[in-house]
Amino acid sequence: MSAPLTSTPPPSTPAPPNPTAYPPRVATIALNAWASMLGYLEAEIFGSLSRLVGDSDQLYRAHLRTVMLGMGFDPVLVDRADSRQGG
Repeated sequence: MSAPLTSTPPPSTPAPPNPTAYPPRVATIALNAWASMLGYLEAEIFGSLSRLVGDSDQLYRAHLRTVMLGMGFDPVLVDRADSRQGG
């Protein structure tokens, strides 16, 4: 029996340098925010939110605010931007 074919290099082979790679902390923050907003949008698109809350616009603004604060945005600037949008 032969070994299965794989497209990944053996563990001893170092990965080639990636000049466009972000520091792990920045990548983690960005991926967490992206996954959080994607999950929210999927829940809204497929109708799950309408069974949970009456005002999905207000929930969206609150969720976006939470994600932005988690990313390290200045709370004053986040609140100011939300107030301009009618929040």
